Parts: sequence; structure tokens; C-alpha cells
Amino acid sequence: MLVRVILYTLILGGTVVVNLAWGTPEELGGPYVTLFFVFIAGMFVLNIGYAILLRHLPRRLREQAVVQIVVDLAVSAVLVHFTGGADSAFVLFFLLSPIAAAVTLDRRAALVAALAGTVVLAAISLLGLYRVLPLLPGQSQAPWDLRPGTIGLSLLVNGAAMFAVALLAGYLAEQLRAASRRMEVQQAFIDDLAVLNTDIIRCLTSGLITVNQEGRILSLNRAAAEILGLGNHPAAGHRLGDLVPELAALAAGDELRRGEVPVERERGGPLRLGVSVSRLTDHMGERRGSIISFQDLTALRDMEVRMARSEQLASLGRMAAGIAHEIRNPLASISGSLELLRSAQGLSGEEGRLMEIALREIERLNGLITDFLEYARPRAPSLELLDLGEEVSSLAGTIAGLMAGADAPAVKVVERERGLWVRADRDHLSGVLWNLVRNAREAGEVHQVDLAVGRQPDGQIFLAVSDRAEGVAPEHLPHIFEPFYTRKEKGTGLGLATVQRIVQEHGGTIDVSSTVGRGTTFTILLPAAPPPA
Repeated sequence: MLVRVILYTLILGGTVVVNLAWGTPEELGGPYVTLFFVFIAGMFVLNIGYAILLRHLPRRLREQAVVQIVVDLAVSAVLVHFTGGADSAFVLFFLLSPIAAAVTLDRRAALVAALAGTVVLAAISLLGLYRVLPLLPGQSQAPWDLRPGTIGLSLLVNGAAMFAVALLAGYLAEQLRAASRRMEVQQAFIDDLAVLNTDIIRCLTSGLITVNQEGRILSLNRAAAEILGLGNHPAAGHRLGDLVPELAALAAGDELRRGEVPVERERGGPLRLGVSVSRLTDHMGERRGSIISFQDLTALRDMEVRMARSEQLASLGRMAAGIAHEIRNPLASISGSLELLRSAQGLSGEEGRLMEIALREIERLNGLITDFLEYARPRAPSLELLDLGEEVSSLAGTIAGLMAGADAPAVKVVERERGLWVRADRDHLSGVLWNLVRNAREAGEVHQVDLAVGRQPDGQIFLAVSDRAEGVAPEHLPHIFEPFYTRKEKGTGLGLATVQRIVQEHGGTIDVSSTVGRGTTFTILLPAAPPPA
């Protein structure tokens, strides 16, 4: 429809312009020139009608195409007759119908249109030759002025041209349709691959980043953003070096099968990443960037350190427990002997004072050995099902009652909920809280120790013990759970080590966070247990 409007407007309008430029006033005002204006207006009216049909019958396209081709043949016949018959320049309009049939219908329809065009052209030429059809007033060329041989040659040439155009246009249209079908199949395949690729990258638990040759991020999956702490940062298009310079340095180098690199984050602390780097190539095999795949090994490395420390401490503990046991036996003999000597008559005041000092130090040494043996050879926990949300209130009351002195802090439950079931030993749990509260008091807390119990997003149950004392310096935090590590003058360094061991025996973990001058928080994580029937 659009091509028809443009073509008829250009050709018929050009003819009118030529007549206006070189015609006489009588010709310009005659019906012959008016015919062209009528045809141009008729084409616009026809296309308006076609547009209305197309809107109201959007699924009857084939029938509408047939109607338009038939009308085009009739319009071409009228134009040819009024412009000189078989020798008219507008005979070329008959060639448009086979082309339109091939494009909108199929090759067979194009051949039918060529045959119909040939028949119509022959009919209009013969009817004009034998003066059956009238002339237009002012028409300068009459169809009967042509010789029969000229008409026959024109019919032969134009008929052959219409069939040739029909064959060629039909072939090209079939090829175009086949190419369109293949393109649709390929496009659907490409779309499926793109969706599959997106889903695979999105579901990966490993981080994946692609960068171009300039080091700018092309894509970044959700796991990478979570590991690197980027959140909802629109990383695509940014330079990788501005966000993670350690990975940018690897991407700029050669391929890396497996490596490990430390990464500093603005939030969340340092990371240990296991990294692989490979080439990002185009369809020609040319490198266009790099693919960086990485995993967070921080927890794994921390666990390896804890395991190595646990193995080392276990062997050391077994040896030290044997030594402590051997020391304890002669201590009992020495203590008994000193008691007998103290009860004897004739000791001077200085001798009695020295005897008291010796007995007191023997008692302190015996208490140290008792604490150590309790740490090295603990009693196996007797696990029972406890609602930690309910239990923490009674434990807080018990511990507060054991605290003596005017400087003893209050023990208050600031957050809790019911139904937090765990399998734990009540006595061991009480010992853990007692050690942590006493540790807060010895660190300088004189007002209140806060207890909080709740459920983590991953389902674990947490128990947090917080104080507002002087806190722990960052350089001391990695060592506070080590046995015999203490900064107190009279501490044994076994309290927090015992707490960690008890928590681990319950299948949990304990972490500490501290800010100098603002306080310390110990967080115990225990696995949740199914509630009772």
C-alpha cells in the first residue's frame, strides 16, 4: 500500500509536471491532464479504503492482497488505454502486479498475476485497436493508430517480461520467506541460549565477573556482588580496578588456573578468594577481555587454622594433663606435711607467717591444676532439649545471685523470644554464661551485662553477651580463646578457652566483636533442635 502510493504519486505527478511545463493552456485545462489528477486522488482514496479494511479484517490478509492485485490490474488497463494503448509507457505498471503477488502471496500467485496481466493487456490493446473503447477528450494518441505488428510485438515482449518477473520475484520471495523462517528459528535458539546463560550465571554460587580489554566490567553475577560486598552497586561499565584492584591486577595478566588472593573490602573485613582467570574471546577467537571466577575461602582458611590449633592444643593438653596429675600428688603430700608442722608447738611468729604463705600458694597452685584438668579432661555433656528463650531468664537470675560486691553488674535479658529449642547441658550452659559475665566484670563493667537470645536468618539460635567495658584491642582479639593467654594479673587464661570448648562440644561456634572504649560482645551460635511433640 505504501509503495503503491509513492510510485503512483511520483510517476503520475511527474507526468502532470511535464504537461504543466511544456503543454499549452488548452491542454492544461483539458480532461486529459485532469485524468492524472483523478488517478492520483483515486489512488489515495483506494488506499484509505484498503487501510480501513486492514484495520477491520486484520486476519484476512490473503483475500485483501488478491483484491488489491485485481484492482491494480484494472487501474493499469485504464491507464494504458488512455495513454496510447500497447505502446504506452505505463505498460510497465503491469509488471508490478506479479511482484506484489510474489511478495504478499506465493510463486504460484505471481504466475497467475503475470498470466492475468498478459490477458488484460492483450484485451485492452485489441479493444482499442478495433475502436470498441472510447477515447478521452483531448487524448493525442489513439490505440488504433498503432499497427497490428507493433501491438503483437509489445504484447510478446511485455508478456514475456511479466512471466520472467513473476518467476524471479517468486523465487526471491520464497528465498526471503525461507530465510525469515530460519532467522526466526535461529533467533529463538539464540534467545533460549541467552536465557539459559543468564539463569546459569545467576544460579552460580561462585562469583563471576567479565571485563573487557580496558578493564571495565561487562557483567557481574549476584554471588560476586554478595561476596565482594557490592550490594546493589551498578558495577557494569565501571572499572574493576576502582572496585576490586586485586582482581583487576589478575585480569590484566595471563590466564590463571587456580590461585589465592587476599582482598580488602570497605565493609565486612578482609577476604581470601580462590581465583581462576580465563580468556574472553569473540566468535573469531580474538581476545576481547577476561573471565574471572572466584570463591570465598575465608571461612575455609579460618577453619583450617582452628583445626590446626585444636590439634596442636589437643596434643599439648594430653601431655600437660599428665604432668599436672603428677604434680598434684606431691602437692597433697607437701600440703599435709605443712599442716602437721603448723600444728606443732614451738613455731615462732615469723615461721608461722611463712607457713601460711606456703599453704596459700599450694592452695592456689592446686586450684590452677584443678581448672586445667577440668579444661583438659572435661565431663561429657548431658544433652537435653531446652527452650533457650525460657532458660536464659533463670540462668541470668542465678548468675546475678552469685555476683557479690558493690561493683557487681546487673545481668539483664534485653531481647528474647520463645520457642528457641536447642540440645544442651544446662550446667555447662550455666558455666559458659558465668565465665562470660565474670569476664565482663573483670574487664571493668560495673553497671549491666546484657543478654540477648534470638534466631539467625539461617535458622541457628544465637546467645549474645554484651558489656560496655574498656573492650579488647584488635591485636589481642585473635588470641583470647587460646589456653593460658591472659592479660589479667591473677588470671589463668583458661576461662574463655573452656567456654569455646564447651560451645564446640554442643556443635556451635562463638565469635567476639569488640571496640576499645565501647565494650565487647560474645555471640554464641547453636544449632536449632526440633521442638518437642
